[in-house]
Amino acid sequence: MKRCLIALIPLLLSGCTGFLIEQGINGALAIPRIAQYESAYKACYANSDCAAVIAQLSPWETAVSVLLVDHQPTDAAGFSYGYICHSRIFVPPGPHRFVVKISRAGRTIYSVMDVDVTARRAYRITASKQDNENVLQLWDETEGVNTRTLLQEVRKYPEVYSFDEAVRVFKGNSDSAVVIGNSPRRFNGLGEEYVYFCSIDGLEVNESGYPIEMFQMRFLPAGAHRIGARVQGTGLFPGLDIRTLPEIEVGFMGGHFYRITAKKAGHEVLVQFWDETEGEDKRTLVKELRFDEART
Repeated sequence: MKRCLIALIPLLLSGCTGFLIEQGINGALAIPRIAQYESAYKACYANSDCAAVIAQLSPWETAVSVLLVDHQPTDAAGFSYGYICHSRIFVPPGPHRFVVKISRAGRTIYSVMDVDVTARRAYRITASKQDNENVLQLWDETEGVNTRTLLQEVRKYPEVYSFDEAVRVFKGNSDSAVVIGNSPRRFNGLGEEYVYFCSIDGLEVNESGYPIEMFQMRFLPAGAHRIGARVQGTGLFPGLDIRTLPEIEVGFMGGHFYRITAKKAGHEVLVQFWDETEGEDKRTLVKELRFDEART
Protein backbone atom coordinates (compact mmCIF):
# COMPACT_ATOMS: atom_id res chain seq x y z
CA MET A 1 0.00 0.00 0.00
CA LYS A 2 1.42 3.36 -0.97
CA ARG A 3 1.80 6.00 1.67
CA CYS A 4 0.89 9.67 1.33
CA LEU A 5 3.51 12.35 1.78
CA ILE A 6 4.00 13.42 5.39
CA ALA A 7 3.50 17.15 6.02
CA LEU A 8 2.45 19.49 8.78
CA ILE A 9 -0.47 20.77 6.71
CA PRO A 10 -1.50 17.83 4.50
CA LEU A 11 -2.01 18.47 0.81
CA LEU A 12 -3.86 15.45 -0.52
CA LEU A 13 -4.87 14.97 -4.12
CA SER A 14 -7.89 12.98 -5.20
CA GLY A 15 -7.04 9.31 -5.43
CA CYS A 16 -4.58 9.26 -2.55
CA THR A 17 -4.08 5.68 -1.31
CA GLY A 18 -2.05 5.58 1.83
CA PHE A 19 -1.23 6.88 5.28
CA LEU A 20 -0.52 10.42 6.34
CA ILE A 21 0.26 11.57 9.84
CA GLU A 22 0.04 15.08 11.26
CA GLN A 23 1.46 15.65 14.71
CA GLY A 24 1.64 18.35 17.32
CA ILE A 25 4.84 18.98 19.26
CA ASN A 26 3.74 19.19 22.87
CA GLY A 27 0.79 19.82 25.13
CA ALA A 28 1.28 23.58 25.11
CA LEU A 29 1.10 23.76 21.33
CA ALA A 30 -1.57 21.15 20.72
CA ILE A 31 -4.69 23.24 21.32
CA PRO A 32 -3.77 26.26 19.15
CA ARG A 33 -2.40 23.96 16.45
CA ILE A 34 -5.66 22.02 16.28
CA ALA A 35 -7.69 25.23 16.02
CA GLN A 36 -5.30 26.75 13.49
CA TYR A 37 -5.33 23.74 11.16
CA GLU A 38 -8.97 22.69 11.55
CA SER A 39 -10.30 24.44 8.44
CA ALA A 40 -7.30 23.46 6.29
CA TYR A 41 -7.49 19.90 7.55
CA LYS A 42 -11.22 19.58 6.85
CA ALA A 43 -10.82 21.03 3.36
CA CYS A 44 -7.98 18.58 2.79
CA TYR A 45 -9.84 15.36 3.60
CA ALA A 46 -13.08 16.62 2.06
CA ASN A 47 -11.38 16.78 -1.34
CA SER A 48 -9.58 13.47 -1.13
CA ASP A 49 -10.58 9.86 -1.65
CA CYS A 50 -9.25 8.92 1.78
CA ALA A 51 -10.79 8.71 5.23
CA ALA A 52 -9.15 10.62 8.08
CA VAL A 53 -8.65 8.84 11.42
CA ILE A 54 -7.63 10.78 14.52
CA ALA A 55 -6.17 9.00 17.53
CA GLN A 56 -6.97 10.28 21.00
CA LEU A 57 -3.64 11.44 22.38
CA SER A 58 -4.66 13.98 25.00
CA PRO A 59 -2.33 13.85 28.03
CA TRP A 60 -5.39 14.44 30.25
CA GLU A 61 -7.26 11.34 29.03
CA THR A 62 -6.49 7.76 28.11
CA ALA A 63 -4.13 8.05 25.15
CA VAL A 64 -4.57 5.96 22.00
CA SER A 65 -1.88 5.56 19.33
CA VAL A 66 -2.43 3.76 16.03
CA LEU A 67 0.66 1.58 15.53
CA LEU A 68 -0.29 -0.75 12.68
CA VAL A 69 -2.82 -0.51 9.87
CA ASP A 70 -3.49 -3.72 7.92
CA HIS A 71 -0.29 -5.37 9.21
CA GLN A 72 1.90 -2.36 8.31
CA PRO A 73 3.41 0.39 10.51
CA THR A 74 1.60 3.71 10.11
CA ASP A 75 5.05 5.24 9.56
CA ALA A 76 8.27 5.60 11.50
CA ALA A 77 7.83 9.39 11.51
CA GLY A 78 4.29 9.00 12.80
CA PHE A 79 5.04 7.11 15.97
CA SER A 80 3.11 8.75 18.80
CA TYR A 81 5.33 9.74 21.72
CA GLY A 82 3.82 10.53 25.08
CA TYR A 83 4.33 14.27 24.61
CA ILE A 84 2.55 14.44 21.25
CA CYS A 85 -1.12 15.21 21.77
CA HIS A 86 -2.74 14.29 18.49
CA SER A 87 -2.10 12.21 15.41
CA ARG A 88 -4.08 12.04 12.16
CA ILE A 89 -3.71 9.37 9.53
CA PHE A 90 -5.37 8.98 6.15
CA VAL A 91 -6.45 5.54 4.91
CA PRO A 92 -8.35 4.38 1.82
CA PRO A 93 -12.10 3.76 2.32
CA GLY A 94 -13.17 0.27 3.30
CA PRO A 95 -12.37 -2.20 6.10
CA HIS A 96 -9.09 -1.93 8.04
CA ARG A 97 -7.49 -3.55 11.07
CA PHE A 98 -5.90 -1.08 13.50
CA VAL A 99 -3.46 -2.23 16.16
CA VAL A 100 -3.54 0.42 18.88
CA LYS A 101 -1.49 1.30 21.92
CA ILE A 102 -3.54 2.41 24.93
CA SER A 103 -1.83 4.32 27.75
CA ARG A 104 -3.36 5.48 31.01
CA ALA A 105 -1.77 6.40 34.34
CA GLY A 106 1.58 4.89 33.39
CA ARG A 107 0.06 1.57 32.25
CA THR A 108 0.33 0.52 28.61
CA ILE A 109 -1.60 -2.21 26.80
CA TYR A 110 -2.05 -3.09 23.14
CA SER A 111 -5.22 -4.15 21.37
CA VAL A 112 -6.90 -4.40 17.98
CA MET A 113 -9.94 -2.76 16.37
CA ASP A 114 -11.51 -3.66 13.03
CA VAL A 115 -13.15 -0.64 11.39
CA ASP A 116 -14.90 0.21 8.13
CA VAL A 117 -14.44 3.81 6.98
CA THR A 118 -15.85 5.99 4.20
CA ALA A 119 -13.98 8.44 1.98
CA ARG A 120 -14.12 12.16 2.81
CA ARG A 121 -15.07 11.61 6.42
CA ALA A 122 -13.17 12.14 9.69
CA TYR A 123 -13.11 9.58 12.50
CA ARG A 124 -11.68 9.40 16.01
CA ILE A 125 -10.66 6.36 18.07
CA THR A 126 -11.01 6.73 21.84
CA ALA A 127 -10.52 4.48 24.86
CA SER A 128 -12.28 4.77 28.20
CA LYS A 129 -13.59 2.79 31.14
CA GLN A 130 -17.38 2.35 31.42
CA ASP A 131 -19.27 0.20 33.91
CA ASN A 132 -15.91 -1.17 35.05
CA GLU A 133 -15.16 -2.36 31.48
CA ASN A 134 -12.51 -1.18 29.07
CA VAL A 135 -14.10 0.25 25.93
CA LEU A 136 -12.74 1.23 22.52
CA GLN A 137 -14.96 3.53 20.46
CA LEU A 138 -14.99 4.79 16.88
CA TRP A 139 -16.63 8.20 16.31
CA ASP A 140 -17.60 10.08 13.15
CA GLU A 141 -16.37 13.67 13.63
CA THR A 142 -16.79 14.92 10.09
CA GLU A 143 -19.06 17.75 11.24
CA GLY A 144 -16.96 18.54 14.31
CA VAL A 145 -16.20 17.20 17.78
CA ASN A 146 -19.34 18.64 19.35
CA THR A 147 -21.67 16.91 16.88
CA ARG A 148 -19.83 13.62 16.60
CA THR A 149 -21.66 10.30 16.23
CA LEU A 150 -20.71 6.99 17.85
CA LEU A 151 -20.35 4.35 15.12
CA GLN A 152 -18.77 1.39 16.84
CA GLU A 153 -17.96 0.17 20.34
CA VAL A 154 -15.76 -2.71 21.45
CA ARG A 155 -16.10 -3.81 25.07
CA LYS A 156 -13.73 -6.19 26.80
CA TYR A 157 -11.30 -5.80 23.93
CA PRO A 158 -8.36 -8.22 23.77
CA GLU A 159 -5.30 -7.01 25.68
CA VAL A 160 -1.63 -7.85 25.44
CA TYR A 161 1.08 -6.20 27.49
CA SER A 162 4.11 -5.97 25.22
CA PHE A 163 4.64 -4.51 21.78
CA ASP A 164 6.34 -7.68 20.53
CA GLU A 165 3.39 -9.83 21.55
CA ALA A 166 0.95 -7.39 19.94
CA VAL A 167 2.74 -7.75 16.61
CA ARG A 168 2.64 -11.55 16.90
CA VAL A 169 -1.00 -11.78 17.96
CA PHE A 170 -2.57 -9.06 15.83
CA LYS A 171 -0.56 -9.07 12.62
CA GLY A 172 -2.96 -11.54 10.98
CA ASN A 173 -1.94 -13.78 8.10
CA SER A 174 0.60 -11.47 6.56
CA ASP A 175 3.05 -13.17 4.21
CA SER A 176 5.74 -10.71 5.28
CA ALA A 177 8.43 -11.33 7.85
CA VAL A 178 8.35 -9.19 10.99
CA VAL A 179 11.82 -7.98 12.01
CA ILE A 180 12.33 -6.15 15.31
CA GLY A 181 15.38 -4.53 16.85
CA ASN A 182 15.92 -5.47 20.48
CA SER A 183 15.08 -3.11 23.38
CA PRO A 184 16.82 -4.45 26.49
CA ARG A 185 16.47 -2.95 29.94
CA ARG A 186 18.50 0.11 30.79
CA PHE A 187 21.54 -0.68 32.95
CA ASN A 188 21.01 -4.39 32.26
CA GLY A 189 24.60 -5.22 33.28
CA LEU A 190 24.90 -7.81 30.49
CA GLY A 191 26.21 -5.50 27.78
CA GLU A 192 22.95 -5.80 25.80
CA GLU A 193 22.23 -2.81 23.58
CA TYR A 194 19.36 -1.18 21.71
CA VAL A 195 19.10 -2.01 18.00
CA TYR A 196 17.23 0.08 15.44
CA PHE A 197 17.11 0.24 11.66
CA CYS A 198 18.83 2.89 9.59
CA SER A 199 18.50 1.29 6.13
CA ILE A 200 16.86 -1.62 4.32
CA ASP A 201 18.40 -2.80 1.03
CA GLY A 202 20.38 0.43 0.82
CA LEU A 203 17.39 2.75 1.38
CA GLU A 204 17.35 4.92 4.49
CA VAL A 205 14.35 4.13 6.65
CA ASN A 206 14.89 6.12 9.85
CA GLU A 207 16.33 9.59 10.23
CA SER A 208 15.24 10.00 13.82
CA GLY A 209 17.89 7.96 15.59
CA TYR A 210 15.57 6.92 18.44
CA PRO A 211 15.30 3.24 19.41
CA ILE A 212 11.60 3.27 20.28
CA GLU A 213 9.01 0.69 19.15
CA MET A 214 7.96 1.78 15.67
CA PHE A 215 11.48 2.79 14.68
CA GLN A 216 12.63 -0.74 15.49
CA MET A 217 10.10 -2.75 13.49
CA ARG A 218 9.83 -3.56 9.79
CA PHE A 219 7.59 -5.86 7.75
CA LEU A 220 9.76 -7.27 4.96
CA PRO A 221 8.84 -9.47 1.97
CA ALA A 222 10.14 -13.01 2.27
CA GLY A 223 13.67 -13.44 0.93
CA ALA A 224 17.13 -11.96 1.45
CA HIS A 225 17.52 -8.34 2.59
CA ARG A 226 20.45 -6.09 3.47
CA ILE A 227 19.90 -4.67 6.94
CA GLY A 228 21.66 -1.50 8.05
CA ALA A 229 21.35 -1.01 11.81
CA ARG A 230 22.63 1.15 14.63
CA VAL A 231 23.34 0.01 18.16
CA GLN A 232 23.00 2.22 21.18
CA GLY A 233 24.23 1.74 24.71
CA THR A 234 21.89 1.29 27.67
CA GLY A 235 23.96 3.17 30.24
CA LEU A 236 23.57 6.62 31.80
CA PHE A 237 24.03 8.52 28.51
CA PRO A 238 22.84 6.15 25.73
CA GLY A 239 22.63 8.97 23.17
CA LEU A 240 26.41 9.41 23.38
CA ASP A 241 27.04 5.72 22.66
CA ILE A 242 25.63 5.19 19.15
CA ARG A 243 27.42 3.14 16.50
CA THR A 244 26.45 2.28 12.92
CA LEU A 245 27.02 -1.33 11.86
CA PRO A 246 28.04 -2.46 8.37
CA GLU A 247 25.15 -3.78 6.28
CA ILE A 248 24.22 -7.40 7.00
CA GLU A 249 22.48 -9.66 4.47
CA VAL A 250 19.98 -12.07 5.98
CA GLY A 251 17.26 -14.33 4.56
CA PHE A 252 13.79 -14.06 6.10
CA MET A 253 10.78 -16.38 5.80
CA GLY A 254 7.24 -15.06 5.33
CA GLY A 255 5.01 -15.29 8.38
CA HIS A 256 8.00 -15.49 10.75
CA PHE A 257 8.98 -13.17 13.58
CA TYR A 258 12.64 -12.16 13.93
CA ARG A 259 14.62 -10.22 16.51
CA ILE A 260 18.02 -8.54 16.09
CA THR A 261 20.10 -8.39 19.27
CA ALA A 262 23.44 -6.72 19.95
CA LYS A 263 25.81 -7.21 22.85
CA LYS A 264 29.21 -5.93 23.81
CA ALA A 265 31.73 -8.75 23.91
CA GLY A 266 35.10 -7.39 24.93
CA HIS A 267 36.20 -5.04 22.15
CA GLU A 268 33.60 -6.45 19.76
CA VAL A 269 29.88 -6.09 19.11
CA LEU A 270 28.11 -9.45 18.84
CA VAL A 271 25.07 -9.14 16.54
CA GLN A 272 22.59 -12.01 16.36
CA PHE A 273 19.46 -12.62 14.29
CA TRP A 274 16.90 -14.83 16.03
CA ASP A 275 13.74 -16.53 14.76
CA GLU A 276 11.18 -16.06 17.57
CA THR A 277 8.09 -17.17 15.68
CA GLU A 278 7.29 -19.70 18.42
CA GLY A 279 8.19 -17.29 21.21
CA GLU A 280 11.37 -16.02 22.81
CA ASP A 281 11.81 -19.15 24.93
CA LYS A 282 11.86 -21.31 21.77
CA ARG A 283 13.89 -19.04 19.53
CA THR A 284 16.53 -20.30 17.12
CA LEU A 285 19.69 -18.53 15.96
CA VAL A 286 19.61 -17.57 12.27
CA LYS A 287 22.84 -15.61 11.87
CA GLU A 288 25.64 -14.29 14.06
CA LEU A 289 28.35 -11.75 13.30
CA ARG A 290 31.04 -9.96 15.28
CA PHE A 291 32.23 -6.43 14.55
CA ASP A 292 35.29 -4.67 15.83
CA GLU A 293 34.03 -2.01 18.29
CA ALA A 294 36.51 0.51 16.89
CA ARG A 295 35.12 0.15 13.35
CA THR A 296 31.37 0.35 14.00
